[in-house]
Amino acid sequence: MLRPALSRILANLTLAFGLCLPLAACSTLRTDAEFDRGAHFERLRTWAWAPLRSSDERADAQLRSAPLDRRIQSAIESDLVERGYRLTERGEAPDFYIAYHVGIDDELDARTMYRDYRIGPYFGRWNLPDNTVERYDVGTLLIDVIDAARNELIFRGWAQADLDDLQRARRRNDLIEEAVAGVLDRLPRS
Repeated sequence: MLRPALSRILANLTLAFGLCLPLAACSTLRTDAEFDRGAHFERLRTWAWAPLRSSDERADAQLRSAPLDRRIQSAIESDLVERGYRLTERGEAPDFYIAYHVGIDDELDARTMYRDYRIGPYFGRWNLPDNTVERYDVGTLLIDVIDAARNELIFRGWAQADLDDLQRARRRNDLIEEAVAGVLDRLPRS
């Protein structure tokens, strides 16, 4: 009696693990945000790009690229339009400004795995550690919402992903759109 129940549990766990593993492998994007709880997000309807003092403000030197800027701007514009916000015409005063910044950080991943060695009946068991350290790059996209009337930052959202995910152009575009949507999903609506 116990065997069929145990095999059913193991089959269910194997199925659940098999379904979750591909999702976990694809999802290295992490998003979060902070915002001013006293800001009136429900009043925000129109937006414009925040004026920059220089073109170097948006990215680390390693990431400065006109095509990257165009992809990020396009993703932000289309996402805001889908959410019902309107980009202002030249000379029209917006309710809020949007600014974004991109950067790269070095990260370390340190792991310890223990190997089990059985020496014999008189010496007992030893667990020997196997330490590995890997260095990898993490890209960060910050999106800021600035209240135009008060000229104050009212929302900052960020998305981070391992840059190994950006090797293929198709994945890079998908990841940029996913990052922008993930950050702007955290923008309060009312």
